[in-house]
Amino acid sequence: MAARLAAIYSLGMEVGVVTDFFTPAKQRALVYWDIPTPSVGTMETTEAAIKGTIRDHVPGATHIVLKAFSSSWNSAVTQHLEQLRWRVWEDDGVFGNPDWYSEIHDHALSDSGHDPDATTVFLATNDKKYIPLVEELRERNVRVYVIVPRDFLNFLTSSELRRAVGEKYWIEL
Repeated sequence: MAARLAAIYSLGMEVGVVTDFFTPAKQRALVYWDIPTPSVGTMETTEAAIKGTIRDHVPGATHIVLKAFSSSWNSAVTQHLEQLRWRVWEDDGVFGNPDWYSEIHDHALSDSGHDPDATTVFLATNDKKYIPLVEELRERNVRVYVIVPRDFLNFLTSSELRRAVGEKYWIEL
C-alpha cells in the first residue's frame, strides 16, 4: 500500500499536482466545553471569546474541532451552539447533573492521538476532576490550556486545576 501511495505522489509531482492528502496538518485545535448552566447571553460571549482564544494561541490552526457537553434541559444553549457549528452532546446524568469527565477524556485522547505534537487542546471547565486528563495529554506531547469563563470563576473554581495546568496555560475569559 505504501508503495502505491508513493507512486501516486511521484506521479502527482511530475505533473505538478500535489494534494493536501500527503502533507500533515500544521496545527490542530480541539476544544472541549463542559457547560455547567450558562444562559444563552453568557454562552454567546463565552463562545466568541473561546474562538478568539484559539486564534491567539494557535494562529496557524488548519483544523479546529469544537465540542460542547451539556444537559438536554439546557436546550436553548444546545440549539444556539449547534447553529454556531459546535458538535453538542447532551445527557442528563444522575439527578439532572451530568458528569462529562469520561466522555471528554475519551474524545480528547482519541482526537489528539492522530498527531499529538501538532495538537492543542482547550478544556473549558473549572473542575479539578480534569487534572488527570491534563497530565495524560501532556505525557503524549499535546499542549493543553484550561479556559475558565469569568462568569464561572467562583468558590467552585479549582485552585488545584490552576496549579496543575500552570499560569501560562490558564486562561480566564
